[in-house]
Amino acid sequence: MNKDKSDRYSSGGVISESHAKSAGYTSSETNDFDPVRGEKALWQAVITQALMDARCESKKSEARQQKQQAIRWLLKRSEDFFWVCNLANLDPHYVLKKNREALSRNCKWRAEAGNAGTITV
Repeated sequence: MNKDKSDRYSSGGVISESHAKSAGYTSSETNDFDPVRGEKALWQAVITQALMDARCESKKSEARQQKQQAIRWLLKRSEDFFWVCNLANLDPHYVLKKNREALSRNCKWRAEAGNAGTITV
């Protein structure tokens, strides 16, 4: 095994100094590396994708079916939903509340033009 591969796998999940330098990171950036952060972001993206699917306006039958599945998943207190929220490090009850609010306004994230002062989250 060459030096680069052994550094990558023997570091216990932390970026080795040589790899960090070759990637352009400074030492202070690698010292703050959190191996769990990426996993949390992945599961948060699952919830975000479900909201995006729920907002879909496609007329295709597959997209409409995915939209309905996403809405059911976002509003149902399923074991799967709670599991994803926990992996995302989010309170599932809070996420359910925010999902209801987002879906009630058709998942609009920004105020309409001319209503910049009335954004609700």
